[in-house]
Amino acid sequence: MKPRGAALVVLAIAAVACGSTTSTTPPAAITDVSDIHIFSASVEAPASNGIAQVVADLHNAADTKDELVSVACSCGGTASLFEPGATKPATSIPLPSQKVVLFGPRGVRIELSDPTQPLTPGSTVTLTFSFATATPATATAAVERAESPSPAA
Repeated sequence: MKPRGAALVVLAIAAVACGSTTSTTPPAAITDVSDIHIFSASVEAPASNGIAQVVADLHNAADTKDELVSVACSCGGTASLFEPGATKPATSIPLPSQKVVLFGPRGVRIELSDPTQPLTPGSTVTLTFSFATATPATATAAVERAESPSPAA
């Protein structure tokens, strides 16, 4: 056997001995099994009124519409859903099929009130989003300082 061929045989034996296998199990970091995908999730720390804002982009990848019906935070407290400009909470927020809905202080909102754990900038929380039909989805969200409003022109 030529030295090159012998080297290949040794490498193949070493790979088998080290337990090299092909696995169909996804990496542990991939936990998104819902048709709703959550991107760019963060929480703006509570303002002087004690209300924190969830900022996130929700993409409904399903072929049918769905609705966000609740959000829970590992920080405790209450999460309320609001349509843009609304002062009273909504029971759900529509998520059109194959569309992204942007959640933040100036549009569709998720407000967190009365957290049982402090929301300190630099920390993280886990948000669990529940839907009318899709499997619940979770996201780790960084707690950030609230954006200052733009100065009036």
